[in-house]
Amino acid sequence: MRALHVRAPAAEATERMIPGWQVEMSAGLSEWFGVAELRTAIGQAEQAHRTTEGLLLEAARQPCVLVGRGGFAALADHPGARHVRLSAPRAWRIDRVAAKHVVSHGEAARRVLADDRMRRAYVEHYYGRRLDDPANFHLVVSAHRFPPDEIVDIVAAMASALAQTPQQAASAG
Repeated sequence: MRALHVRAPAAEATERMIPGWQVEMSAGLSEWFGVAELRTAIGQAEQAHRTTEGLLLEAARQPCVLVGRGGFAALADHPGARHVRLSAPRAWRIDRVAAKHVVSHGEAARRVLADDRMRRAYVEHYYGRRLDDPANFHLVVSAHRFPPDEIVDIVAAMASALAQTPQQAASAG
């Protein structure tokens, strides 16, 4: 987003915009009536996606940890990528958001539901995949069952095990 000269709040809003046919139709109608701002916003969302995907692919050329929307799909064919999904019950996530952002339970629920909807739509729109399909991941961890440091250990152990060649894995196991 820095390359596009977009500030953090605007980047977050742009990242969450997924142009669908309704938005495209609205943009076309808005241009017809002389309002081009919506078309600009759609173009920015598409450009942000292309830039983000390019950065993911470039970063993946060396060992790194990438966290973000659609990373598992953008790097689905990358031979060294290990895809992990953290999941937790909605109620647990709502409690965490309420505590972290000091908001009401209702506001936290609204944020969690909106974020779930946007994450799902983003992955489906840009990659044609389902975010909740465990087949997209090497590992799915129930985040509410482990403290963060144990999750790090679990993910590191999985990545290490998958990094072994098939012969090494067979001899170790």
